[in-house]
Amino acid sequence: MFIFSEKANKHLIVKVFGRRGILFGLLAICGVFTMTLVSSAQEKTEKIVWERGENIPLARGGYFAEWLDGGLWLAGGSYWKDGQKLWTTEVSHYDPESKKWSTREPLPKAFGYGVTARVGRSLYLLGGVDADGAPNKQIYKLTDGKWSVIGMSPGVFIYPAYAVVGKNVYIFGGSPSPSDVTKATADTWIYDTEANVWEKGPPIPGEPRQIFSSAAVGKYIYVFGGVTQKADEEIRNLDNAYRFDTDRKTWSEIGAMPVAMRAFWAGTDGKHVYLLGGYSDAGLDMVYRYNPNEDAYANVSKLPQPLMDTKFIYRNGKFYGASGEDKLASRFEGLVIGTLR
Repeated sequence: MFIFSEKANKHLIVKVFGRRGILFGLLAICGVFTMTLVSSAQEKTEKIVWERGENIPLARGGYFAEWLDGGLWLAGGSYWKDGQKLWTTEVSHYDPESKKWSTREPLPKAFGYGVTARVGRSLYLLGGVDADGAPNKQIYKLTDGKWSVIGMSPGVFIYPAYAVVGKNVYIFGGSPSPSDVTKATADTWIYDTEANVWEKGPPIPGEPRQIFSSAAVGKYIYVFGGVTQKADEEIRNLDNAYRFDTDRKTWSEIGAMPVAMRAFWAGTDGKHVYLLGGYSDAGLDMVYRYNPNEDAYANVSKLPQPLMDTKFIYRNGKFYGASGEDKLASRFEGLVIGTLR
């Protein structure tokens, strides 16, 4: 998988200011002129306090994750043992009250690197790939603890970004190949879970991409970064970002991320989008908050350690991030819990 590159990408450092909400002040002090940039998103003091939870029973990457049945639900994906990459159907559930993990109904098959979407009381798994590199096109639905196959997807989604707004699941980019970035797309697919029908939306304006993330705030979905590659060129991390209006089905560009990166997670508290962890030319431990009203980023926290491909699920003022990658061919065994303060 391409979370780590064989050759390091350039780490693009961009100052953490948006295009709007910036106050330009020209101050003359002792004959020296100074320009001061202040983002109103950064004026508010905010931090995330991190703690460790109980280690997950089986550390893995590329898993499916959501908040389900009062806790963190984590399923499938891949792990390493004795230098060999293995795949699992195991489903783990973390209860924040007991602070313990338990085992739930396993997946119908061992796969990962796809879409997890919760709509109402049901959970949907779409896309992904299995141990043989075969793309999954079946639509799996979990209701009341029981799995069923309810249809087939029109495309293949490996390493896509995705978000849920109302009854619809929005899927962006991804690739039909788990190992060839040149096959990534800029596609937009919209899945209506009530009617069980698909619609192709307008493509992402920028480059084809995969291993990126998105989050919904109201009717808007914010799509960030990822990795792209043209034939005969090296893979390249992206810092560009876009907003998708789910009512009008139109795209607009927003401010670039502070760092060009992939394998991070975009999570939301309903007002802001948080970009957690990821990979540039090394693993990242930074947490950036994106303010949609100001189109501005602020550096608000550091993870306890660099983490890649870790999904941070938000609930009741906290982010829960379990497992993922901590280094090449390795899986993070822990659970980190971040409380917004």
